Amino acid sequence: FFRKTLDLKMGQKNLVLNPFSFYFSTKNYVYLYVPYKHSFYKLTKEEFKKIKELKLKEKEVKDLKEKRILVNKDYKKLFLENYQRLLGNPELKLMYLISTDYCNLRCKYCFIEGNYKTEKRNFLDIETGKKWIDYFYENLKTQNPLIIFYGGEPLLNQQVVVELIKYIRQKDKEKGTKTRIGINTNGTIFSKKLARFFKENNVTLTISLDGPKELNDKIRFFENNKGVYDVVAKNILNYHKEGVRITLSVTINKYNVPFLPQIVQFIKDNFPFINSIGFNLPLASLSYFRDYDYEEIMLNLYNAYRLAKFLGIYEDRIQRRLEPIINEIPYLKDCAGCGNQIVVSPEGLIGACHGFLGIKKYFKKLEPKFKFEEEELFKLWNSISPVNKDDCKDCPFILICGNACPYYSYLAEGSLFKKDKRYCQMMPIFIQETIKDLFYPKPKALFVDFDGVLNNIDPLVVFIRNLLETLGFYFEDRIEKLLIDYYKKESVDFDMNWNLINALKRLKKEFNLKYYIVTRRKKESVLKHLKRFNLTDLFEDIYSIDKTQKNIKKVLELTGLEVEEVIYVGDFFRWDIINFYRLGFRCIQYYAFTNKFLENDWFYNLIKYFMVLPDGKKSNEKN
Repeated sequence: FFRKTLDLKMGQKNLVLNPFSFYFSTKNYVYLYVPYKHSFYKLTKEEFKKIKELKLKEKEVKDLKEKRILVNKDYKKLFLENYQRLLGNPELKLMYLISTDYCNLRCKYCFIEGNYKTEKRNFLDIETGKKWIDYFYENLKTQNPLIIFYGGEPLLNQQVVVELIKYIRQKDKEKGTKTRIGINTNGTIFSKKLARFFKENNVTLTISLDGPKELNDKIRFFENNKGVYDVVAKNILNYHKEGVRITLSVTINKYNVPFLPQIVQFIKDNFPFINSIGFNLPLASLSYFRDYDYEEIMLNLYNAYRLAKFLGIYEDRIQRRLEPIINEIPYLKDCAGCGNQIVVSPEGLIGACHGFLGIKKYFKKLEPKFKFEEEELFKLWNSISPVNKDDCKDCPFILICGNACPYYSYLAEGSLFKKDKRYCQMMPIFIQETIKDLFYPKPKALFVDFDGVLNNIDPLVVFIRNLLETLGFYFEDRIEKLLIDYYKKESVDFDMNWNLINALKRLKKEFNLKYYIVTRRKKESVLKHLKRFNLTDLFEDIYSIDKTQKNIKKVLELTGLEVEEVIYVGDFFRWDIINFYRLGFRCIQYYAFTNKFLENDWFYNLIKYFMVLPDGKKSNEKN
């Protein structure tokens, strides 16, 4: 219907560039994303100009119309109507059983505990759990459902969890279903008996771990403020020893944002049996709200995905958006809460989203007689979609955003039907990085920052960074400038970042990469330090510039390189990386001081990821 309607309406006249298209340009090329079938194109600037000005031959017009690069002016209305129909009716596929809303940890960022205004907590009883499990199977729309035990810490109600797992497996035999059972746990509870039970019943544990001890224990700790890393790491190994399948959940927070790729490598090195990682975006609660730079988050998240892929690990946050791109299907729901799940609270209340558990909004007291697809609560949530949101109807990412998080929209903007502004920052980065992996050739060179990247930071700078973390995001630019000024001082002494230096040496030997230092420091100062450590031969040249886009372009001209051929490595996102990124560079964030707790091969392996990609020049037509 959609295609026929468009073909009837679209003539040779009144065509425009698809209003949902997204593009960015480099010196010679324009890279274009069109939501229809999630299509990507690499065009010369001359080709793109011809399309915009409609200076095309009839055959070219026909081809561009078929690809939905050119569309009729009525396209937007037809587009939205089509995908509004695709939302359909609610279909039950997933159930969250909140076995308890109590937790034995006091993690500051917890969006469950942070929404409770009282100390009173509840525990699910077996009969209530069984009642809603019966309801779940009676209303299912799939033979492969998913049931997740959640909290709080679900294993604090261990006996009920065990009995309900037995009941689920009994239901599978009766109904012929193959239910996937998961438990989202903080990993502080272990016993051999419990582990063997999980293995026998094919239960997957998703355990929370936010990085190495130095990062994890800054924000995840027991009631007595003692960090949990040692206990959790030991239990991960214990569960694995007993044959339990484990995935890890890493929540992005103020301490680990720049280090997401390093955390992937850390997990590979310390828990090599882990083959699946899920990164959780920061969420807010009534008691905890922090602003983040979501462009920085998405860049590091995409690099974490790249490294995970190279290491043979499934990374969920990026991959679940790449799959609909590969399959050429719209991604209208990132969250099952939008019409595909039921949440059972410990008191037996029924809701659509466990984020509202503490607030008790969008939870009802219902009897298991209602039909899931007819209940107004779930019909409301099923209608939450970018194609139904007024402030999303012009967005090029309307079919890949996945609707973001209605809970976050409610807390930050006051309505389920407002856009999640985090994704407004992240999706352009996501699409650009996808385009780069599709079309960019293998890198020929690296531009590398000097201070804080090639050299290690001294104790005073560590103190300033801790002050920066304490004061928070809104002071960041001002303090970063002070930091830069401090770096420039000739009297500052330091050691080199040997982890990075050694990785650069290995990569140069394997791939003959060229390295250029791009820094605000004077060239003579950098040369002095390179000579001191016998490193002058490693680098082709040193460019001392203020990192404006104009100056960066001059460096490209001097080196004879195109932006597609270079990866930039810098530390501060807003101060260093962003101008390189805006010009179309592939970028990697690297803080030298992470050597103290994240000294591993993450950088070496991430660059190798780029070196083993299919060469963009050879794969453009196919893509």
